[in-house]
Amino acid sequence: MTQVVYDRWLESSINIGASDALNFIRNAAKKGKISPPWADAVALRVAQGLLSALRDFGVLEGKVLKRISPPNLPIPCFVYVAFTIKHEAPSGQRVLEHPDWRLFLLNGGALERLFMEAHQQGFLRYDIMGNIMGIEFKETTLEELVDAILARV
Repeated sequence: MTQVVYDRWLESSINIGASDALNFIRNAAKKGKISPPWADAVALRVAQGLLSALRDFGVLEGKVLKRISPPNLPIPCFVYVAFTIKHEAPSGQRVLEHPDWRLFLLNGGALERLFMEAHQQGFLRYDIMGNIMGIEFKETTLEELVDAILARV
């Protein structure tokens, strides 16, 4: 998803078709990631299945013609993801640049707005001064964070 849908989102090209998914599969086969390469009928069926799965997860919308859905990550979910990323990449800048945000079609300003909203709602502390930023959580474990989120939802 982050190789096709995210790049398409950045280009402001929101339409995704079976040919896009099929090209992704064919490129994977050329790189040796699918061995032996699938027959055309199998590759097409898998491509259609990929698009259906992305639609079922809310990344795409539309029955026949698929388009990228606008990002929608509720604050409690955002806080959970931010917490897990923060433990993997402790610096504020690394958290903002982490590739996992691509799964939610988030980067730059949209990501900073979510951090500000989570800060305003008291889920975390988000401080920024020029190029220096800090992201802090009161909770130290994932279990504590989940309890804190559930207490507010």
